[in-house]
Amino acid sequence: MEKQVKSIFDRIDGIVDEKFDTPCMLIDSERVCQVISDIKSIGEIYYPVKACAYGPLLELMVKQGLHFNINSLRYLQIALDAGADMESLLLDNCLFTRGELAEAIRLGAREFAVDRLAMAEFILERVPDARIFLKLSASVLDCKPRKYGAGVSAAKELYSRLSDSGNLYGASFYIGEELFNEENVRLMCEYAFSLGDIKRINVGGGFTSRSFCTEYFKRLRQDGIELIFEPGRGILTDACAMLTRAVSVDKSGAVSRIRLDASVYSGLMDRFIEDKRYPILARGESDTTYLVSGYTSDSCDSFGLCELPDDIAEGDLLLIGNCGSYSFDMSCVYSGALPLSFKLL
Repeated sequence: MEKQVKSIFDRIDGIVDEKFDTPCMLIDSERVCQVISDIKSIGEIYYPVKACAYGPLLELMVKQGLHFNINSLRYLQIALDAGADMESLLLDNCLFTRGELAEAIRLGAREFAVDRLAMAEFILERVPDARIFLKLSASVLDCKPRKYGAGVSAAKELYSRLSDSGNLYGASFYIGEELFNEENVRLMCEYAFSLGDIKRINVGGGFTSRSFCTEYFKRLRQDGIELIFEPGRGILTDACAMLTRAVSVDKSGAVSRIRLDASVYSGLMDRFIEDKRYPILARGESDTTYLVSGYTSDSCDSFGLCELPDDIAEGDLLLIGNCGSYSFDMSCVYSGALPLSFKLL
């Protein structure tokens, strides 16, 4: 990760100067395309627009031939504005109200992920040729309640209805990063296959590794199963870094301190939601420990201890790595946080 962040530093030479606006999310287009190529060697990509709805990034993905996972009317319109067509959009309608779903259908939606029979009937009445994924609950893995996905009895009923109507397009599920490993992927796929004739599997997102179970996926492909992935963090994690600036440097206390013009509210809320540790780099040799924080008044607005150059000064640029996903919509201006801008390199 640190190597990737340094490579972004190298690429911004000649682009960034003292007048460059910060904080700014820098997106490495070459890295995005490389990760897309790696994943497409295994299966199709349905990029979740919620992960980062920055227009130029979506336009790049349209050119790369990606499909898109949509879970709101706003994201549907953003994807269309970026050049996507309705045939490339999968509506994850578990999160849509009926009114929103009706509007999406009016706009031309034809592909859906469904976990309720009533919603499937609503769609079939209006879109007789709909392509519908049966969305399965990962509760079969750990018996814990899940926000969405059909449970065992509901899945059988929904499979029967969609199979009889000819609208069953495949099965989909979302495990989540904490459970995403080869064994659980295999168990979920076998659960899907136990329902009947499933030829297409959408394994969802919630993961960052792209090599965790390629052998299993290869076997599925050899058996004629089409694979679909929905990587948000999986595409963005290694391709994004936030450019920020030192607002103040204080070496008078027991620990040297740096305040940044970025904040946990600049799309970095995973810092206190999941206690995430972001790699922070500055030019020069990192040889001094600093307590790094954002400049809002919130005591939670801190990034912890970090090794940075001893001679770092007010106004110097720093990069925060591993932070691109969900920053587009999570960024806010709470307590004086500066608005986050974006730039595709």
